[in-house]
Amino acid sequence: MQRLTAEQGRCDPLTAGQKSAPCAPMPPPALRHAHDWKRLAVWSDDGYFRLQTEDTGDVQVRLFLSQALLTELNGGVYSQLVQATRFAGCKLVVLTPDAHQGYGMPVGCALLTDRASGAVAMGASASPYQ
Repeated sequence: MQRLTAEQGRCDPLTAGQKSAPCAPMPPPALRHAHDWKRLAVWSDDGYFRLQTEDTGDVQVRLFLSQALLTELNGGVYSQLVQATRFAGCKLVVLTPDAHQGYGMPVGCALLTDRASGAVAMGASASPYQ
């Protein structure tokens, strides 16, 4: 059995005799686009903004917001949005018009995950780092 350590960002073997140990939360990722992510959102003729950054990786992000709502959105939502893209099996993250900063993930956020390796996150405190 292995234990995740925040300092190393990976798993270390448990010491002899330990049956289990809680995993330490991973540190939040350093974000490259925390300051300019709204500028990177591109309007789609399908009625939403598409957001693709180095922080979100290969996960599709769709923002069902008007330009005014996007402009007014709290900057802390971006780091939570990125956290949402890092859930196991995550394929798509969606923000709805009522989106705002929550505890771990934005309120008004929905995830689509892979059936085989996906996660189910419910509640405002869901976070892959806890």
